Amino acid sequence: MKLKKRQSLLDAIDFIRMGSRALFKDDFTKCFRPIKPGELNGSGIFYIFSLLIRYFFLLPYRILWFIGGSGIFFILFIKAIIKNDEKKIAESFLFYCKVFVTSFGARIKHFGNKRKLHVPHVFVANHTSFLDYLVLSSHKFAHASVAESHGGLFGFLYKSILTKNGSLLFKRSDRNDRTKVLGMIKEHVAKNKASMLIFPEGTCVNNKYSVLYQKGAFDLEAVVCPVAIKYRKNLLDPYWNTSKHTFFIHLLYLMSRWKLDVEVHWLPPRVKLEGEIPADFAMRVKRIISKKIGLKDVIWNGYFKSAPVLKDREILKEAFIKVYNKHARLESDFIDSSLPEENKKREKKWENIYKEIVSDPEDEYYFYGFNYRKYLDHSLKEYCFLKNNPQKLAELQKEKEVIFQTDQLLWLTQPVSDDNPTPCNCFKKVKKKVNKNQSKKALNKDKANKEITKFY
Repeated sequence: MKLKKRQSLLDAIDFIRMGSRALFKDDFTKCFRPIKPGELNGSGIFYIFSLLIRYFFLLPYRILWFIGGSGIFFILFIKAIIKNDEKKIAESFLFYCKVFVTSFGARIKHFGNKRKLHVPHVFVANHTSFLDYLVLSSHKFAHASVAESHGGLFGFLYKSILTKNGSLLFKRSDRNDRTKVLGMIKEHVAKNKASMLIFPEGTCVNNKYSVLYQKGAFDLEAVVCPVAIKYRKNLLDPYWNTSKHTFFIHLLYLMSRWKLDVEVHWLPPRVKLEGEIPADFAMRVKRIISKKIGLKDVIWNGYFKSAPVLKDREILKEAFIKVYNKHARLESDFIDSSLPEENKKREKKWENIYKEIVSDPEDEYYFYGFNYRKYLDHSLKEYCFLKNNPQKLAELQKEKEVIFQTDQLLWLTQPVSDDNPTPCNCFKKVKKKVNKNQSKKALNKDKANKEITKFY
């Protein structure tokens, strides 16, 4: 394939332009952006009237209802715990979830059939708020679930109540804890206890986008039951922004709205196809859920919303470099003809699955006509591939160690030190030359001093 005549300075400028564009118009934070107040219905006199009704009538009534329902639940729950009656415990959970959703004025429409299978299975759904668990568990039977460890009221309710039906907590920052919980999930699913509900996105998304599904839920050797949850966002914003609002504040916000309209689609169970890896299975289920309720399907890892682990950042960096070397430097065809046949098949498969996931007619072009979105999408696809294929990542790093022995790219692999603040051979050569010149000057100075001494 014919390569373009490249100019490194122009490419460097294009990278700066891409970075500036990302700061000005970020594609990632769109997935977690709450609804603006102006986008919700209600203004003028009607809005003032609605404030009076919602805060002075509906909110007190719903709080009283919630407190009364909580009292009844705790009586039923404690009795069931004392008798060690799993059926009664499950019924008390179902009752309490109904209390929660009615205190929000929820109007839930269910489509499809919710069934508890007699084989190992797990329910997976898109994630917007803690509401998701309550909405799904208030219909027919309650679920066990998996959540990150939190403090406050949410942490108290989860640790003291939900763990009694097999629900699990984990610390995302602790790799050993995550591995341990995965083993506990497999054990729970194998015993076919309370149906496990997992939100594979791993974080709350604003119900407009669907971010990357983590593969853990699809690596359990169990049947996967997809569930699609769509909220009507004309009177409230169901999205829980955990970085700004606590569980209690979000709870009061939901109770002070007019109503909560939700559509729940119970989709047919799915099984992993022969030869299908968990990551591809997760992508397939994600597309099914997104298509059903009209979510924009993107490949961003939701964990980047918080402080991502160093390994993920390194993988993303490798993906950007690899896409630039493999695609952006080519003249026409987006697939590198020098790739092995199996890699070309994989690239074509990814392109067929994600044909310009996000498009914008105002997008600028970089690297002699390379679309920004295409570069970003392919970088994220490469990130997914490297993340789910550690052996390929290891091969790439070994290859990089050989390639990066050149003066151009050596700075990417060598540590920074006081002697080497810019870890690059060119710096070392310059420094060596400077040291050599300094030595010559010192030598000339010594000679001059000796001559002066002799003269006197």
